[in-house]
Amino acid sequence: MGIKMGNSIDIAKTGIKVKNIKVVPSERLTVDNIGNYINVIKDSNTELGKMLSPGHPRVFSTIFGNIGNVRAGMDFVTTMSYPIDILGKSRLTKNDIAKIPRKKVSIPNYWAVVAYLLVTRIRQDSKLRELMKDNDKEYICVYIKNGEEMGKSYTSFIPVNVFGRYLSILRDIEVVIKDDKLDDDDTVMALIESYKHKETLKVFDNLPVECDAPF
Repeated sequence: MGIKMGNSIDIAKTGIKVKNIKVVPSERLTVDNIGNYINVIKDSNTELGKMLSPGHPRVFSTIFGNIGNVRAGMDFVTTMSYPIDILGKSRLTKNDIAKIPRKKVSIPNYWAVVAYLLVTRIRQDSKLRELMKDNDKEYICVYIKNGEEMGKSYTSFIPVNVFGRYLSILRDIEVVIKDDKLDDDDTVMALIESYKHKETLKVFDNLPVECDAPF
């Protein structure tokens, strides 16, 4: 499913607000209130949280070809010589992981590319779209650690702060879905481009991989 480039969009007129939201709520998380939030991790206690996590296995079509999950796409665009034969796998074996070069490269508009990946992934999943449209809970991203110390059990909530921008993108996509505009290319383009860091460059400029960029 492609995204067609329309006229230039005035981001101020779309209602989209770019912000790096916090990965934890303002209230202190406890085992009693964690269910009031959508924790975006692979072992989330909600179906929506699991489906939106980067490593959730779901093959989707992109300008790079088929991608097995969002995490694979995020690694692909920042890795020189990423093995193309495993890009479309939804689950990687240890041998697959060993093939991926560890050296990463910085790309100027990384989060805009991630926004493209997320929009494209969600566009191709009707169930996920419905779950997001019906959602009224805040997104968070924390690892939950259970342990015991001095004979007393405890639960720790460890924030994954690097995913603040990821959650921000999800929230913006959810707004677009609730407005029934996820299939509107101009609105989607505005959302993606709002996450550009280098305004003078196009979204897919300077990637370490070749692609038939739509914009």
